[in-house]
Amino acid sequence: MNRMLSFFKKPKVLPILVFFLILTVSQARWDYVGSNFYHDEFVRYKIDRFTDFKYVEIFSDTGSGDRPAYSEITQYPLYKMAERIGNTEEVIIRSLFVLDFVWLCFVWILLPIIYFIKNKIFKKDPEKHTISPV
Repeated sequence: MNRMLSFFKKPKVLPILVFFLILTVSQARWDYVGSNFYHDEFVRYKIDRFTDFKYVEIFSDTGSGDRPAYSEITQYPLYKMAERIGNTEEVIIRSLFVLDFVWLCFVWILLPIIYFIKNKIFKKDPEKHTISPV
């Protein structure tokens, strides 16, 4: 058990695990339940596993889009809620992804450079950087 906990204390391991966790969660979010063609458009139906809202993806020659599968006329509050929650989830997942990417860059690129420079300075003139007893 202590060995496993020491594995997580290494600064280079945790950001990689978080990265793969975010990637897995974002890929497992959607459950595709069906598709068909409708007036020269390919329509794919999907369910958000986090909120259980239903969405429609439309692919056509004029463009593609993703929107909640509720009527804007008869189910407007449900449509707007699904749209708002879907956008919020996207922002959260993308923000976590960017933060973890920055964290990975810091741990894998900047920290080794900082340690290298720090060791180089201390090896040059160690007496300048020592603390004298008071």
